[in-house]
Amino acid sequence: MRVLLVQPAFKKTEISYPLGLAYLSSTLKQHGHETIGIDLSFNSNAEAVSLVREKRIDHVGISLTSFNLSSGLEFLRYLRNNAAVPVPVASISE
Repeated sequence: MRVLLVQPAFKKTEISYPLGLAYLSSTLKQHGHETIGIDLSFNSNAEAVSLVREKRIDHVGISLTSFNLSSGLEFLRYLRNNAAVPVPVASISE
């Protein structure tokens, strides 16, 4: 299984990957899965969707906090409309 782990846009000055996603990646790798991480503070939604298509991503994990909720939901809407990856519709209602 290939999993894309996403940090939504938050600060364009903070260059660090979230510890929670790093732990999740480590555990997934220990169980034989491939993971790729992307930080949308430095990459666009379109770049993330291109990665989903190129790498044939099976699942997307996203780190949502109160600080990045709006940009995270924006990304999920974009993903739902532009890639063939399951996205829970209830969590991103218009």
